[in-house]
Amino acid sequence: MLSSDGNEWQNSEALGELSEVLAATGRFDEARHCLDNAKILTERYGYLTGLGVIEGQYGLLALQEGRLGEAEETLLRSLRVHERVGNRWRRAWTYDLLARVQDAMNRTHEAAESRNRAAALYAELAVRY
Repeated sequence: MLSSDGNEWQNSEALGELSEVLAATGRFDEARHCLDNAKILTERYGYLTGLGVIEGQYGLLALQEGRLGEAEETLLRSLRVHERVGNRWRRAWTYDLLARVQDAMNRTHEAAESRNRAAALYAELAVRY
């Protein structure tokens, strides 16, 4: 449920989550609409990590729609944001999604490399935290 008190961060998060549910049920246009609105809110409050997450969600949506080139391009943008802010967990998440796209493109060697990068980041996080 969206916050009625004007909390843009909460509303952006809710829209992002809703977009994932809608995409999982094949309601791609509605999912994209939610992401578009989440991006507007996130840009308004300037949360760079949130913008990286939204780019990742756009990439996942493009993958689900079979638009593999767009999915890869969007996920690489997401990855650059997460590298810039130093968010290792989101980098691992993005590498996992990128591996799915690369698999769908029959680029198995690159997919394996992306999976290995994700696994290494997840392992590092588990050891540190």
